[in-house]
Amino acid sequence: FTQLKDSTIQRWHQIVEKLGGPQGQKDYKTALIEADALVDAALRVNGFPGETMADRLRAIPVGRVSSLDDIWKAHRVRNDIAHDPHYIVSPREGHDMMKIYKKTLEELGAL
Repeated sequence: FTQLKDSTIQRWHQIVEKLGGPQGQKDYKTALIEADALVDAALRVNGFPGETMADRLRAIPVGRVSSLDDIWKAHRVRNDIAHDPHYIVSPREGHDMMKIYKKTLEELGAL
């Protein structure tokens, strides 16, 4: 588990580093999609069942993750990005969603 946590931390830092690049908005889109996948991997490692990330989010018992409502919101933003090529992520929205992903990873013990 420690090795897995270390690789998650390393991956998180790689995602965050992309936000410092010159691409601006595109970097947030990529970072949010990758952060969402990282949270999904942490859900699987924590044993939450389901075919999709949404299924795994529904499987989280009430109170297990205090940021559950927020992670749903972040996951919906990720879906908007994935399904609408014209979706615009403002720097504020991108920053807020990244904070949610980080908090969720911490609560799951992955960061």
